[in-house]
Amino acid sequence: MEIDLFTFAAQVVNFLILVLLLKRFLFDRVAAVMDERAKRTNEALAAAETARKKAEAEASSARALRAEIEADRDRILSEARELAAARLRVAFEEARASGEEERRAWRADLAARKEGFYASLGEGTVAWLGELARKALVDLADEDLESRVVKVFVARFEALDDEAIRNMRSSMESDDSKITITSSFAMRDGDQVEIGELARRRLSWTGVIDYQVDSGEGVGLALVAGGFKVAWRVSEYLRDVDARIRAAFESATGNEEAGHG
Repeated sequence: MEIDLFTFAAQVVNFLILVLLLKRFLFDRVAAVMDERAKRTNEALAAAETARKKAEAEASSARALRAEIEADRDRILSEARELAAARLRVAFEEARASGEEERRAWRADLAARKEGFYASLGEGTVAWLGELARKALVDLADEDLESRVVKVFVARFEALDDEAIRNMRSSMESDDSKITITSSFAMRDGDQVEIGELARRRLSWTGVIDYQVDSGEGVGLALVAGGFKVAWRVSEYLRDVDARIRAAFESATGNEEAGHG
């Protein structure tokens, strides 16, 4: 097959002319239109992005404003609660102070009446009972009673626990220590020996034991060793009577105070 060069050249020229015409009248205009559209699209996207950022900024500002408003609300509520609590405390303190003042006045009056009662009853009746008991025991005192007092004292001394004995021994370590046994009556020799041997055995004592007679505190016996004292006296029971009377009065006045409160 032979190729006609003239025809081929003419077709090439025609093709080039077509390309030039298409580029001049079609491609350039299409490209311009596309560029314009791309430009408008980019401008629209930029405007949308700007609007989005503005909306986000406004939303952030709104959230900050809302948070500030809520913080102000909480602060105002807190201040209001604190003010109300402070006013309530002031009112309570004023009421308490007023009530306390009345209570102090009432207690002062009660104390004065109670002291008067103690003065008349405690120092009168109890003292009279104590003196009566001491006189009766002195009148009734004989060898049997004195021996019984010795036995009761010995039992009390024997009942001391080991710690009490150790404390008594420790308090007697100085050179001038001694044991003093005071009775309200002149003890028989056998009773003195019994108590003395008991004291030496329990306290491991080999020093001086001083025996004294003193009826000033009523019927009884007392042993003093170092800084410690072991005693049995009838006056202890009289003090118990006094304590019971005082406790009864305290209970009565306590009930009266509770009713007053």
